[in-house]
Amino acid sequence: MVYCIGAAKAGTTWLHHTLNNHPDTHFQFIKEIHYFNSREWPMAKRLQRAKFSPKHRVKLAINPVKYLNHRAYAKALCAEQDDHRSYKKFILRGAGSAKVVGDFTPAYATLGSKDFAAMSDAFARSRFLYLLRDPVDRAWSHIRMLYHRHNATQQIDMAKMDNMLSRLLAGKMPYLDQHGNYDQTINAIANAGLSGSLNITFYENLFEQNTMDEVYTFIGLTSQKINPQKRIFEGIDSPMPEHIRSALMERYQGEYRAIFERFGTLPARWQNHFMG
Repeated sequence: MVYCIGAAKAGTTWLHHTLNNHPDTHFQFIKEIHYFNSREWPMAKRLQRAKFSPKHRVKLAINPVKYLNHRAYAKALCAEQDDHRSYKKFILRGAGSAKVVGDFTPAYATLGSKDFAAMSDAFARSRFLYLLRDPVDRAWSHIRMLYHRHNATQQIDMAKMDNMLSRLLAGKMPYLDQHGNYDQTINAIANAGLSGSLNITFYENLFEQNTMDEVYTFIGLTSQKINPQKRIFEGIDSPMPEHIRSALMERYQGEYRAIFERFGTLPARWQNHFMG
């Protein structure tokens, strides 16, 4: 079992797509399953996530395959068993003789040690993949995604963007910081006794064959030639204004320092923002 726990906006969709094309993997029809971070959600929210609310079921009725897929997903999300039987059944649904199954949910990066221990215990052999992207670039990509989610135009209104930045700096967008708190997530994995089951890859190196060869080996697959040019859901490219870059560099200096102290080195992009 492979869990890709993030980070958000750090290449998880590309990695999912690449691994999904391997003949020895089997992933479900939905990339982000959100099982372990939804245990406290109201039932209605879980059904909404699974697209199996009463309104969804009416639309799904015309497509039996989609109906059965989403029903199986809803059963997994809505189950209350502590042993995660419904979740495991969903993950293994249709897997046959596949060597690797998986769940690619970046929101898992915000979980704690007990959650990671439960994730590991759910399957006989579990591996965790964690992609780290330059904190400034990741935050800017995340902010842009949130902006375009609520604004139909491709061109950015800088007044609105500055308002989002002000909210972030005032601590009013904690989820955005949580997704980029790499050191905290790595510590939570370590506190669960799972450091040996964790592979950490820098986003800036992800699209290189030798990097992916290491990932393949780590999760027990034979290497395959990758397509580094095929980026998935890249989003609308928008140059980062310098005042936003400066504000984000200052905000995430602690994260740069923590990762540098942990690894002793950083990709060039990280060094540029860390050293200023």
